[in-house]
Amino acid sequence: MAYYGISSLLSYDARSSECYVKIIDPGDQSILSLEAVFQFSDSSNNSVSYIVSGGFLYASKTIASAKTFLSVARYDNALMRYLQISESNNITYWKYSSDGVAWVTSYSAWNAIGMDSVIVGLSAGVWQTT
Repeated sequence: MAYYGISSLLSYDARSSECYVKIIDPGDQSILSLEAVFQFSDSSNNSVSYIVSGGFLYASKTIASAKTFLSVARYDNALMRYLQISESNNITYWKYSSDGVAWVTSYSAWNAIGMDSVIVGLSAGVWQTT
């Protein structure tokens, strides 16, 4: 396994807010073990995330080390250039956009993690090196 990433130094109150990233190059999606991850994590290492891997876009949550894929769609870099995770009224939204203006909700659910203190992170890597 080899992953590299960055994360916010301080926690962020994500209630009633949004955070998004622009995917310039998702990497070679024919490499099935390649992942690009955008996530919010709490102090217990629980998280909500978007994962681009193997030509698919996954909305997921990880609670107590158990990852659950909430939605999956064929990844289209033109349509899904921007990825957003937002929160409003105790609901987490996973959204994507072609232009960063008009958003499509791919999934929404009651908050799986405490959104009042999250670390925002970006990472990429491969889970299988051979």
